[in-house]
Amino acid sequence: MQDNKPDGAFQVIGSWVSWFILFALFIAILYMHSDKFITVWRGMRLIELWWWNTTFQLIGIEYFEHFLTQLQKAPPNRISWKFISAFEANLNYYLKFLYAGVLLVISARMHFNSKKVTSVFNVQTLLEQYADESEAIESLVHDNPLKHNRIYDFTNRCPYHNRHAQAISPQRYIEVCPPVNASFDELEQHARAVSMDKESSFRAIAIIDRYENEVDFCRTTARISLERQVTDPPSHGGYYTNPDSVPRLFDKHGNLIDLITIKDPDTKENKIMGGFSLDGLINNGREYNGSASEISLIFNGVEREVFDMLCARYNHPSVPLAEFVLNLTKRHAYRRTYLVEFLRVVRLNAIMASTEFYMFLRRDRILYFTLYSASEEKPFYEALGVMAHWSMEKLAGEKVVKPFVDTGIRVLEKDANRIAAKKPPQRNLIEELNQQMIKDNDLSSSRAFQFDDKESMSLLKSKLEATL
Repeated sequence: MQDNKPDGAFQVIGSWVSWFILFALFIAILYMHSDKFITVWRGMRLIELWWWNTTFQLIGIEYFEHFLTQLQKAPPNRISWKFISAFEANLNYYLKFLYAGVLLVISARMHFNSKKVTSVFNVQTLLEQYADESEAIESLVHDNPLKHNRIYDFTNRCPYHNRHAQAISPQRYIEVCPPVNASFDELEQHARAVSMDKESSFRAIAIIDRYENEVDFCRTTARISLERQVTDPPSHGGYYTNPDSVPRLFDKHGNLIDLITIKDPDTKENKIMGGFSLDGLINNGREYNGSASEISLIFNGVEREVFDMLCARYNHPSVPLAEFVLNLTKRHAYRRTYLVEFLRVVRLNAIMASTEFYMFLRRDRILYFTLYSASEEKPFYEALGVMAHWSMEKLAGEKVVKPFVDTGIRVLEKDANRIAAKKPPQRNLIEELNQQMIKDNDLSSSRAFQFDDKESMSLLKSKLEATL
């Protein structure tokens, strides 16, 4: 490619001479046909003055009437260049200020546009520029993540307070006390004991001695923390306050069960104490016999929004939506494992990014990371319990009513030993441990599987081996 070089002196002079010749030719043509130009000028001026006069007479200004009458009385053959010069000077004596104002507005606008397109964007201005693209970006304009701490604040575990915090690291998850998913009452109890210099009844999942490479791992604490990811107990401690957030129940005939509401005598607040699903189970573990149109009611408020999003994006070529959502209740016992499987099926025939669930992070952190982990090789630790139970339901080919988080516990224990030994992290531990569990025939020790005969155990084991 030939390089672009600046024009030489002869080229610059030649261009100026060319423009001068063109201007001279224009003046000569204008002088030779001045009678035609004057006729055209008079007609255009009459139209313009008539429009200005009609418009400004509506507000009581008759400035243009004198000039319109004067030009109407002047015949074209009596108009000369001197007449045009004098007429324009008188007409524009006051209008020059209007013209100057218009030019100033245009200049200011051009300067503003030039400054806008040449300015350097930062994160805040870039978000403002594209705020109309989605609700998530619009929320970031008024709530910039860079102005908040990106590390999870364990002193205030509210999802909204930690709406911009990154996922909890494995080390922090197993070493924090009280453990992750402790209830509000338990956190207050621990804070009260610490403030009074008393020994707390809580402990971390793992206490790591890095000097001796020793790990004190508590499987009971790990189980409670992971099971609460699956069961999702009410944050208020056993009751709901908003009817729209209640996961409803259906009887054996498919009819909706009424809610039990009690008014608190102290706070005068209506508390929903019964008639809703417990422990994150779909219909409390019973078979759902309702219709497909009412199935969204089995979820709580946030989960219901996710369910509606997935229904809108469902695009399977052969299985109808109504048939699929009903069949899914027979294969998954918990609401969150149900949504994980639903999302994975939706992604088989449609593109659905995990970032589309960003707005749920400030309302239900575990649900957000569960959906984000649905297609990940190794799930986030804040969704480890849900993904461990979902993985076992997939391997078993049927729903498992009791929370199965044994593989999740083993993941935590392996990571605790890895951290103590200062080794790099491993990937896809859940699948690795599931395969190991089948080889070890360790299903009988799980709380989720309680078989009395060897035939049932052999049947389940054959199902699991067929999927590997």
